[in-house]
Amino acid sequence: MKKITLPLSLILCMIIGMMESCETTSSSGSQPRFLIQENNKYGYMNERGETVIAARFAAAQPFSEGLAAVREEGLYGYIDESGRPVIASKFDYALPFSEGLAFAYIGDIGQYIDRSGNTIIAGFSEGDAFLNGKAIVGSRLKRYGLIDRTGKLLVDTIYQNLILLKDGLLLKYKGEDSPWELTDSMGHPHPVMEEIVHLQPPSDGYMIAELKTPDSKHNNALLLDSSAKEIFRYNSSNLMPERLSDGKIILSHPDSIGPNSGFLFDLHNKQILLRGIGHSPTGFSSNRTFMEVNDKIVLVKGNGDTIPSSFNNYKHSGFQYGYAFVESGNKYGMIDTTGKYIIAPQYEDILEYQQTAQYFFFSQQDKSGKDKIGMADRTGKTIIPPSLDAIAGQGFVDGLLCCYKDSLLSYIDQQGKLVWQEKRPSPLAPVNVDYQLRGYCLVEEDTTGKMRFYEEATAHYPLPQPIKDRGQYAANALQIKVDAAVIPFEKDYKGFKVQIINNTDSTIQFDAQDYRLAMNMQAYVNNSWQNLEHLPNSWCGNSYWQIPLSAGKYWELACPAYEGSLKVRLRFSLRYAKGRDMQGEVFSNEFDGSINPGQLWRKGRHYATNIMDPY
Repeated sequence: MKKITLPLSLILCMIIGMMESCETTSSSGSQPRFLIQENNKYGYMNERGETVIAARFAAAQPFSEGLAAVREEGLYGYIDESGRPVIASKFDYALPFSEGLAFAYIGDIGQYIDRSGNTIIAGFSEGDAFLNGKAIVGSRLKRYGLIDRTGKLLVDTIYQNLILLKDGLLLKYKGEDSPWELTDSMGHPHPVMEEIVHLQPPSDGYMIAELKTPDSKHNNALLLDSSAKEIFRYNSSNLMPERLSDGKIILSHPDSIGPNSGFLFDLHNKQILLRGIGHSPTGFSSNRTFMEVNDKIVLVKGNGDTIPSSFNNYKHSGFQYGYAFVESGNKYGMIDTTGKYIIAPQYEDILEYQQTAQYFFFSQQDKSGKDKIGMADRTGKTIIPPSLDAIAGQGFVDGLLCCYKDSLLSYIDQQGKLVWQEKRPSPLAPVNVDYQLRGYCLVEEDTTGKMRFYEEATAHYPLPQPIKDRGQYAANALQIKVDAAVIPFEKDYKGFKVQIINNTDSTIQFDAQDYRLAMNMQAYVNNSWQNLEHLPNSWCGNSYWQIPLSAGKYWELACPAYEGSLKVRLRFSLRYAKGRDMQGEVFSNEFDGSINPGQLWRKGRHYATNIMDPY
């Protein structure tokens, strides 16, 4: 839908990238090394918060196998744990080492290199980390295969999707409605494929497949575990599996009416344990799970017995380390396997997946309405008060928690002590990146004459403004004008003004995804203009529409001032609706700037937060 859009700002991009690096910050060398950031440069510290490699890099990866990929100017090289360069800076982008090899790019051409920087395997556009001597690789056509350490193709790059399972098994999907195939690591069909069709990829730890021919008991489907071992056969006309956990499965009748048509079935003893079950997003852990039984939330034992409850909600992660979090009176508390409260309901929310046997993270809003994260132990004692903006997904690594506190990168130990925090960065830092930003040119249509609720709902992006002196612009023209004077971009970064000016006598329509214009900054490289940014895609068809700009009006945007190793000429390109099923394109004035090589081809990673967040 048009009104809900989540543009990913540059600041958020950098926070996500930094937090991802923190998640794998532990090195396999002699000493742990943690990424730090000072004045938009990256370096490394030890577990005591002492800087061991000065923050001099424009970009940096975590250490892996004693080496880390870093970018000091425009290209990546590798350093050792003392900060000494060991592989020259010659890559547009580089990834961590695994099993002695790392995937790195020169231009958009990828290759596996050894610890001396020598090319060992070439010819692929994408390459995953090696695991047990094998790695998934991709071609320019986004087709995937499997190689060994010599680069030999064990499975050709013809698959749209490739999934490594246990015991070296592979799930392969060619696309275009072809069936999933199950093979060994050499690509040979698994014996189970002789009797099944329509295999589905794993979900909840099992796979569903259809039998080519029903068996003597009229079963036409079966469940397999991730090692392709048969778990359970059933007739899909009568039963539908919903969740498998700890040898128990929820089954329902496809034609049954109502939310309580399921039953809990014990696969080992082949008996029904509990009836009247609704949806259950949690599996068994500590021999307990939560279920909706006859429209009430209850605690269910492994034998099917129920424990009545008074809570009205629960965390879908279920029991971890013998405890679970449940909601009562709009607050969360912690219960044990008997349903007894160990910590009374007092938390606004619980972070589900950073728990350990000793502690958990919770969140609550501060006075300004912002969510802040804190940490407590399993007795409910607060160790870190709710003061953190974000934490790394893995929680504590090598004894330290990578987080953002007061909008600054920080590390905190398990006693809640602040070990290190970056200094407040200088204002308006240049945008020094090695990937393409996602389209950031977001605008709104004129709300004149609209209802008030519409104005409030859309008051986020620049609105059209009237041109004060139409004589200063090209007559009867659509124009993009770049003003090189420095202004803030995303509050903390250097930017400049860009105006989109309709000096014609007619309204002009612009194709848009949500409120994002089809507008890109371009660089003149190798005798051609190349995009430095990319436009994301949305899965929601309602995201695509047109935004009008009335005659005699303009939009004014803030755009990033890039800094890099390549001096180039820059301009903006903007598409607009020229007529019925026709598009026009207009370009800005050219201006000088600098970029990094990776901006010409590499798209930064992005994790959509919901279906409305473009991909």
